[in-house]
Amino acid sequence: MNETNRARIASIGVALALILAGSLMLALTTGPADNFDPQVFWLLRLPRAISAVAVGGALAVSGAMIQSVLMNPLADPYTTGTASAAALGAVIGSLLQAQH
Repeated sequence: MNETNRARIASIGVALALILAGSLMLALTTGPADNFDPQVFWLLRLPRAISAVAVGGALAVSGAMIQSVLMNPLADPYTTGTASAAALGAVIGSLLQAQH
């Protein structure tokens, strides 16, 4: 990889990190300003935003792992059958829950 590609990838990474930070701040501070409750911020909004970032990162890493293991940049859960297996698991889970 030459120096131009590394610089381009680094600038895209920085831009994505800034977009993530901006959207996180927007999610945390959106709402009426006249009745700001610190407990709502610390107990509801912040954990929800942090878990959303963590889940999004985990999904990105798992997608990258699928693509690297299969050595196919176009691989997705639908071509590998993972989505169908997940749907089957959801149906079985809901049927087992309905029996109780």
